[in-house]
Amino acid sequence: MILHHDDVAKHGFHYVDWQFDGDDLIAVSRTGFDDDKGGAHSAHDANYLTFHRVEGFRAR
Repeated sequence: MILHHDDVAKHGFHYVDWQFDGDDLIAVSRTGFDDDKGGAHSAHDANYLTFHRVEGFRAR
C-alpha cells in the first residue's frame, strides 16, 4: 500500500497516474487531505495535487 489514511470520509487519493523512474515508482494523485483551511470537504473533493516517490520499488 502506498497511499492511505484511516479517515476515508475526509481523505482520499484519486486518479493516480504513475510510472517508473529507474528503480523508483513515481506517482501523482488528486488528493483530499488536511490543510490550514479545514481540509477537503469530502474524500473526493480534492484540495491538493500531490507527488510521491517510492524509492527502490523494483528492488522489493
